[in-house]
Amino acid sequence: MSFHHEQLQCLIKKNINNFSRLSPDVIVNHILPHLDNETLIALSSVSTEFRHLINNNDDLWRKICTSTWPSSLRPMLSHIISKFLGGYRSFFSDVFPSIHYRNNPPPPPPVTRFIYAFDVSLHGEQECKPLFTSLQIQRIETEEEYYLPRPINFYKRNLNFIHVKIEECEEYLEEKFKLNCVVIEPYRKRAGSLFHWSCKLVSVKQAFSRVEVVYETVMPGLWEFYTMMVKCEVKVTCFWEDEKEDTLYVRSIKFAMEDMKGKPLLGKHAAIVLLNAIENGERKKK
Repeated sequence: MSFHHEQLQCLIKKNINNFSRLSPDVIVNHILPHLDNETLIALSSVSTEFRHLINNNDDLWRKICTSTWPSSLRPMLSHIISKFLGGYRSFFSDVFPSIHYRNNPPPPPPVTRFIYAFDVSLHGEQECKPLFTSLQIQRIETEEEYYLPRPINFYKRNLNFIHVKIEECEEYLEEKFKLNCVVIEPYRKRAGSLFHWSCKLVSVKQAFSRVEVVYETVMPGLWEFYTMMVKCEVKVTCFWEDEKEDTLYVRSIKFAMEDMKGKPLLGKHAAIVLLNAIENGERKKK
């Protein structure tokens, strides 16, 4: 059974007396780690006592983040998260909600560095080992006006097979395939979720031994140079191992940004758009 945030709060308030009879150790070690993200958020907002137990428990937030975004287990990303003012709790509060984009882009520094964290999984199997995780660093020289960044490609052989027959592949992936993409700006110690597990894919295209899964999202652009909205596209390419049945695996991920007419963004303009999403995007919990 699923509840909206307000319904969860009401349900928890009705049972708050039962919770209060338990010792803090039991709550922290045996109850909180088994609650999902939305329930923890609702629980932290109904009582000062629970807000203290939840918000000050960095181990709890670390477990939540690593289970939701397996790529955060990577040493480089975990080191960056540790520099956030509130550690994993701050990272979670930045990334878990959906971003409602505003059109007030901040100016980027002369050199901007973004870290992209990708996680690919199958619906209903997020607790298992993910199909694919990847971190990629993009360095943008924002002073170079005509610098045109190439699409980011990730090539990594992955042996976590998707067991699906070739003739059933497109329908299966449309139903099961899930992508999560988080962009981090380490200088400002901020992050945002470009694609959440709940995002639906745009298309699945199959050609011989290759399958391409495409995700798209739009955000405010720079109307002086592009259309009012620009498109962020992630293309995940899968292959069959030796063209055999039941051996589909994720091979690469390509990330690109362009306006609604297909014009690629200059590097410094892409940096402005992404910083706008990270810093000014209004977070809305689903």
